[in-house]
Amino acid sequence: MPDDQMLHSPAPMTAAAPSAPLAGRVAVPGDKSISHRALMLGALAVGRTEITGLLEGEDVLATAAAMRLMGATIERAADGHWLVDGVGLGGLGEPADMLDLGNPNLDWVGLAKAMGVPGAKVTTMEEFNRRCAEGLATPGPYLVEVEF
Repeated sequence: MPDDQMLHSPAPMTAAAPSAPLAGRVAVPGDKSISHRALMLGALAVGRTEITGLLEGEDVLATAAAMRLMGATIERAADGHWLVDGVGLGGLGEPADMLDLGNPNLDWVGLAKAMGVPGAKVTTMEEFNRRCAEGLATPGPYLVEVEF
C-alpha cells in the first residue's frame, strides 16, 4: 500500500474544563405546529404575548383569524412578528358561525378543551364529511365546527 493511501488514526480526543456557562440566542425557522400553538396559547393568556418567527402559512393565518373571531386581539407587527392580546382561560367567546381553519389539525381538539367551556366539541373533518354525506351539513373547504 503506497504511503499516501495509508490509514491514519485521528488525533486523540481531549477534554477541556468548562470556562463559563453557555449563553446566547438562537433563531430557528418557523414551524407550523408551534405557530398554531403559539397563537392559541397567546389568545388564552392574560395580557400581551409577543411571537417572533411565526410561520405565516395559510393554515396559521386561518388560526389567527379564528382566534380573532373568538375575541382575542391579534396583529401582525412585521414579518414573522405578531402581537396577541389574550382574553384568559374561559375568555374566548362563541363564534357567530363555523370557523374556517384552513387545513384543520389536532391542535383544535386541544384548544376546545383549553377554552374551558363545558361541552365544547370540535367536529373533525371525518365527522364533518359524514354529516355532509348525510345532508346534515353543507360541504365547504376545510370547515370545522366548534359547538358549545
